[in-house]
Amino acid sequence: MTRTPAGPNPWESRGLEWQVGYPVPRDNFEKIPVVHRDPYGYGTGDDTPVADLNPVGDKAAVVTGGDA
Repeated sequence: MTRTPAGPNPWESRGLEWQVGYPVPRDNFEKIPVVHRDPYGYGTGDDTPVADLNPVGDKAAVVTGGDA
């Protein structure tokens, strides 16, 4: 029996928790994501991203971390 490692998103979930890289960065996101819609549109055929992870301009908000 041979096992193949799963990819980064084996369930093809569109939630933000599955859009974070691995290993997970300390603050998860460099900028606060701009969410466009909910992640539960299963079976709708709409495969557009749930959120913009790198917003620019007035939509962008910088995340500041606490002390380590």
